Amino acid sequence: MDQSGPWPKALELIIDRPENQPRFYRAAFGLVTLAFWAMWVYLMMPVVTLLGWAFGVSRFVNVMIVQGGLNDVTRLLGWYLLVAFTLCGSLILWAIYNWVRFHGATRRSNAPCVLANAQVAVALGVEESVLAGWQELKRLEVDFDDEGRFTAIRPAATARQDQAA
Repeated sequence: MDQSGPWPKALELIIDRPENQPRFYRAAFGLVTLAFWAMWVYLMMPVVTLLGWAFGVSRFVNVMIVQGGLNDVTRLLGWYLLVAFTLCGSLILWAIYNWVRFHGATRRSNAPCVLANAQVAVALGVEESVLAGWQELKRLEVDFDDEGRFTAIRPAATARQDQAA
């Protein structure tokens, strides 16, 4: 027997596909989760009250409830919704336009040219063995001249030692 006891391995107890659970179990687990979230919110209410007091919720209640500011908000709610739906609609229309425009089109039709190591070594003016050594390193320091040609290529650790000296 491979196991140290009669219990199954922990991974066998985990259900990775909840759709395979009976509907009753999923509903029960959902209700238990909801109950614990409700308890957590109930226990955090003193913190919420303290933060509300610190940030002036009493002023909010005075302006919105006592002085009737809520009436102004409900009067302007239609305009707020109109602006929000206009913005959302324009973004949806823009997404549809781009989908119609680019759907099925291959924008990357020209595949990049892949060079052999021999061609790269000739372009850099080094032997293939040196190029292969550079390809194994994680970092290189490369110096260029004013025309953009390589003047020096060396491993980064060597570069740090040169700067320290």
